[in-house]
Amino acid sequence: MTKNRIPLKVVVRQNKNEDSKSYGKWYGELRKVTTLNTRALCRHISDHGSIFTEDVVMGVLSAVSRCIPELVSQGVGIKIDGLGQFYPTLKTKAAESAEKFTTDHVEGVRLRFLPDSTELDNLTSTEFRKKCAIELDSVCLTTGSTHAGNLAKKYIPFSEYSAETPSQNP
Repeated sequence: MTKNRIPLKVVVRQNKNEDSKSYGKWYGELRKVTTLNTRALCRHISDHGSIFTEDVVMGVLSAVSRCIPELVSQGVGIKIDGLGQFYPTLKTKAAESAEKFTTDHVEGVRLRFLPDSTELDNLTSTEFRKKCAIELDSVCLTTGSTHAGNLAKKYIPFSEYSAETPSQNP
């Protein structure tokens, strides 16, 4: 993890689903800044004081992205120290007996990821939370439907939000 802790921005949103037991309650969700593509990730790794150029990192990541699915599809788990383990799981439907079980009973094969939980590189959710700098960024309000039928969203900085302000709380 980097020592420069850029805040993880949280948007506060109200549950508007009237069928939900949690209707009217407020929840936090991440405000995703962006998604890096492979080339940008390689540049980031290279810029972090790595002796490897962006092209070398790109070559390694390209091989990893081909090899992990290949090996996991053969039932081989892959553990990357400091990151975690990739492994396969099955979703199957039941058969009346072992003799009646066929490959048609396999509904899906999933690629799973389990974060590293070693003491040095613990990326489990509890420990990962401790490594994040959380910032309450804004409150998201729905203000009616757009022409496409979607709910229009209005973001108000968290520090400026007040439930008592009628113009902000439709």
